[in-house]
Amino acid sequence: MYYINAAPLKATLVIILFTIMSCGAQEKEEVIASKTHNQSANELTVAKTNKKLRKSQNMKANQKPYPENLAEGHEAIRKILGDDIGQMQFDSDKAKAFRQYLSNASFYTSKNEFSGGVTGTGSANSSTNVLFYQNGTFLHITTSWISISVPGMGSFDKDEQKIPGYWEVASLPDGTLLVIFYSQHPEVLQEFPNGFMPFPIKGYDQQYLISADNERYEKSMINNY
Repeated sequence: MYYINAAPLKATLVIILFTIMSCGAQEKEEVIASKTHNQSANELTVAKTNKKLRKSQNMKANQKPYPENLAEGHEAIRKILGDDIGQMQFDSDKAKAFRQYLSNASFYTSKNEFSGGVTGTGSANSSTNVLFYQNGTFLHITTSWISISVPGMGSFDKDEQKIPGYWEVASLPDGTLLVIFYSQHPEVLQEFPNGFMPFPIKGYDQQYLISADNERYEKSMINNY
């Protein structure tokens, strides 16, 4: 029977085992370091993304959809119209100047008709006064008088109608100016079911406003408003 000297073999096994353990520990450290690096990178990416999201949310929260100090009525019309504005430009220089021209002013026009004959006479008078308040609201007042006179009898009738609502102005690419009226008054809804009444303007100066159908409105300032 032969005996093998186990001392050198044992020493060799110890060296091999130590080497394997050292390599394993190093690989484990590298894996842990890699995971830590990746985790840190991911956390940094998430932090940056969250920061961008918060910044974007803050910008949206602070963003004003309309110009500052926009009057109540003007903002109401823009909100109701939404994206359905076509080619209307609310904030062009031309629209801004016209808006300032209308603000706190009233515009008056009247018509008179008379007829007469052997059997009698008749007259019909009507007037329209539109008040544009600074807060973007308006009041449209129409007054009419009818007078009939025949031998031995006469009659007179007067009627007044007041329509409130919002007003705004816009310009079109061809330079046309529009006054946009909006009202939920029953008389308006009969003719304009959506409540909007576009009113194109031919021109204006410091004394008169001229509509597209050549009707002339005399301007005056509204007092105490």
